Amino acid sequence: MPKASREGLTKSARAIGEEHFSRESIAVLEIVGASSVPRGARHVARLLQEAGYTISEPTVSRLLTRLDESGMTIGAGSKGRVLTERGRALLTEILRNRSRGEELSGALNIQHIDQLLDLLRARRGLEREVIVLAVERATEEDLNDLEDALHDHRHMMSGGSYEGYVANRFHKILVRCTGSALFEALSTVVLYEALDALDPLLLVVTSLHGTVSDAPDEHRALLEALRQRDAPRAQALLDEHLSRLISEVEDFKKNDNDGVFSSLLSLAQGASS
Repeated sequence: MPKASREGLTKSARAIGEEHFSRESIAVLEIVGASSVPRGARHVARLLQEAGYTISEPTVSRLLTRLDESGMTIGAGSKGRVLTERGRALLTEILRNRSRGEELSGALNIQHIDQLLDLLRARRGLEREVIVLAVERATEEDLNDLEDALHDHRHMMSGGSYEGYVANRFHKILVRCTGSALFEALSTVVLYEALDALDPLLLVVTSLHGTVSDAPDEHRALLEALRQRDAPRAQALLDEHLSRLISEVEDFKKNDNDGVFSSLLSLAQGASS
């Protein structure tokens, strides 16, 4: 069986749609596809059990029958099954999706301050486009939600206690205002999962710069530009807002001679785990 954990197999199944194939079916497909000779239920069941699945040989036989019926596998006499052309195409797509997922996971595994800066620059580039669409498409309900997020942020600042991801919530709603599934996928999944985990670290950086309380005022100006449907102003304000944060992280990098970033990163990752 390919060196893939149960979690990896499950993610692959999700990538192509678990409503069509269970994770066990995907695992069976991988085992059959990885073999140069036909594989029967006994051999497949043994490999699945070695991979941590609690599954019997009769259950594997039923899964193979279903894969036959779906046109993914075909019997090779009494020796077992092999993949059909359709099955091999599906397996290729599964492995391609897994590779993409692993590459993305590696890119978002922030271990160095330069990686954090790359992430913040990617966010700025994406949100420059997001804000233009948000100005055009935001509903009154969206604007009210942004107002609520701003209120929560100010409340946190006035209380002097940290509440995770409050500042990011405003930006997440901006993305939602676009009504674009593509922008939501790129921003929420690719960017904000990583940014949420690093939120405590960025709070420390802005606190050291004495600008931690600037964000609510900057968000207020952004919200007013959205209400006025002023795209050029909104984009300029957003650029200034995110560029400030990037500049502060760059300054932090220049002065971080004692490895403070690594210590803060460890604390942030511990808090998010």
